Amino acid sequence: MTDLDDLACAAFAVDRMDMRYRWVMDRASYDRIRAAAMTEDQERARAQAHANALLPVLTEAPYACPACPSGPFGTMRELNDHGVAMADPASREPDDRDCLFGIYIEVREDGGEPHLIKR
Repeated sequence: MTDLDDLACAAFAVDRMDMRYRWVMDRASYDRIRAAAMTEDQERARAQAHANALLPVLTEAPYACPACPSGPFGTMRELNDHGVAMADPASREPDDRDCLFGIYIEVREDGGEPHLIKR
């Protein structure tokens, strides 16, 4: 199991300004890292923001979440399902804008343990 100290060392060994770098990992690794990096208070605050978010009154897609940078969603139902799922503090859905030490995270089914790739 890779811990945050090992990941921090790997992150500082690369040029973090080079936007071609990505963390690649599987969902289990993402969940483990997210649990280690986020406090329960931060998770509850994120969930509360989603629970209290007012859905936008938009007449056409794409829709964006008013509580986080998720989206675009093709339908109001998709947006609503996202809001319901994220209002659960245990829900930790990966987002394309998730970062670890300033480097974007890419969650893949075959991602394995966290490692850096350069595209």
